[in-house]
Amino acid sequence: MLIKLVKIELLKTKRSLALLMMFLSPLMVVLINILLIINAGAEKINQSGWDGYWLGNFAIWTYFMLPLYAALITALLNGIEHNSNGWRYMASMPIKANDVFLAKYLLALIYLIGATLVLCVAVYLSIFVLHLFGFTVKNSLSITILMKIPYSIIASLAILTIQHIVSWRWKNIVVPLGLGVLSTMSILQFGSSKYWLYNPWTYMLVSTNGSDVSNQNSALLYSVVISMLLLVIARLWLVNREVTC
Repeated sequence: MLIKLVKIELLKTKRSLALLMMFLSPLMVVLINILLIINAGAEKINQSGWDGYWLGNFAIWTYFMLPLYAALITALLNGIEHNSNGWRYMASMPIKANDVFLAKYLLALIYLIGATLVLCVAVYLSIFVLHLFGFTVKNSLSITILMKIPYSIIASLAILTIQHIVSWRWKNIVVPLGLGVLSTMSILQFGSSKYWLYNPWTYMLVSTNGSDVSNQNSALLYSVVISMLLLVIARLWLVNREVTC
């Protein structure tokens, strides 16, 4: 049943803004870095390699765009039902609210993973576009950065869960987006302090860029544990309440 629900939810997003943003969000990051690297010139890249370019794209994506994207995608996916009163329609069908809640969460996770993969493909293809401006295409893949991608996905589970709960509970899209913006702004402040573990938005920064291996592992563990706990609590309490407050 859950797999069928995910497929149904996926069909709902066909030709939707959610699908469009899965491509536009990472492409915006790549475009910014293309302009920066063209301005810097080809000589530096041709000498030092492409690791810095990959790192620049990955840094902007994980520390800035990905948290905002998590807020946007969960708001859009839940907004489909909020805007069309779809909750009442589904309540009249033999479908448990718990299953719908989890299906939309899994769909949001699929979209998050998809956007990250789009980023990787776009970065790789952009290197060949930059070749037209005199940049070399040798050693265009950065295995070091690609290996960090699974960690960034795991570290983002906590904020994806929080944003999903908020966007499920509140019909007004301003609430989840406002939370996403304010929390993203707090990453740099909390990420370098000893209180980082109290802010799930810092987990991606700590897990992918932190120098302390124990903190990196802790960030991943905290993200998974917080995500699981919140999902259990939400399914027991939140989904039994009226979602159109």
